Amino acid sequence: MNSNSKPDIELLAPIARLLDISLDTSLSFYEKLSDTEIEEIIRKMDRMFSEEGYEKTYEWALRLIKEYPNCNMLIWQTAVMLDARRITDKCTNQEKYDKRINAWYELVLHDENEEKSLLKEKLQHDNMAV
Repeated sequence: MNSNSKPDIELLAPIARLLDISLDTSLSFYEKLSDTEIEEIIRKMDRMFSEEGYEKTYEWALRLIKEYPNCNMLIWQTAVMLDARRITDKCTNQEKYDKRINAWYELVLHDENEEKSLLKEKLQHDNMAV
């Protein structure tokens, strides 16, 4: 830190490398995805489960969420898809994915942005239906 108590900009790149993320991600420069874009991503994910299996689809989803870390609707829908497929598609070693999927649910539930109330209502409704 410098004398003005502001972060040193020269530290941004090393921090991003340490966290294995891009500067765009660390600074959240990616725009939110539209509902249409999210729907297309979810359709692609659905196809990937059939064509490439759970593990490859899961790894692709991890990269996607790293690319759009502030798009809670994408995070929530991805978690729901992975969770459902993990249970219904005879996924081996289901417990391997629990921690990450549950973390995504928690992230969305506890976020304070404008999508929060809609997602929280939907998530609570889905949990009551189970």
